[in-house]
Amino acid sequence: MSQFANASSPDKKKLARKFRSRGATQSEIAKKLDISQSTASVWTNSVTISARGMTRLNKLKDLARRNAVSVMRETRGIEEAGYGAAAQSVFSAIKKDKHFFQVICSMLYWAEGGKKDTSVSFINSDPKMIGVFLHSLRKGFDVSESKFRGMVHLHPYHDSEEVLGFWSRVSNIPLSQFSKSYLKSNAGPRKRPNYMGSFRVRYYDTRVAKQLKSIYTTLPDFI
Repeated sequence: MSQFANASSPDKKKLARKFRSRGATQSEIAKKLDISQSTASVWTNSVTISARGMTRLNKLKDLARRNAVSVMRETRGIEEAGYGAAAQSVFSAIKKDKHFFQVICSMLYWAEGGKKDTSVSFINSDPKMIGVFLHSLRKGFDVSESKFRGMVHLHPYHDSEEVLGFWSRVSNIPLSQFSKSYLKSNAGPRKRPNYMGSFRVRYYDTRVAKQLKSIYTTLPDFI
């Protein structure tokens, strides 16, 4: 029980106004005097808060904001972990056989690939997407590594050797099978941090190109 719980109502009101002038919050006053927060608000509504009191209240507000952000981040992290677990369960229920990789590869090709029947062409700046596409292509189809070609789209600020080595590692295509890089002359002065340009992979095989096309064109009828 609060030490002020048995004080008279007039005395509590004086104390409430005193505490408020020193920068106490309405909830703190209510707890100290054993009164409702609405009563504390009515009693202290016209109180002039001292400079020191305002400093204290501002610090409390700032702390409350930081705590709220922290809670939001923690909640978001828990939600994202839940989504991640759900995604894992989705893929764990799928048989990752040759047909699975063929479908994944054809969906990516449908969205981002070149639509020629003579070769398979795919370009993107996201290393993960390039990696997934090539992994699916290699797992889903009978491919010959010698038929792969890579080409990098560079900006003037790029270190050509560094970027070429990066995409060679991502694609697992040797530099000897890279075409001459394409330099974007209209890129402007702005430098994008951690941006390694775009990578285009081309696989020269009419058979695989037609297989991919047949899968993604059949999908709407299948589902």
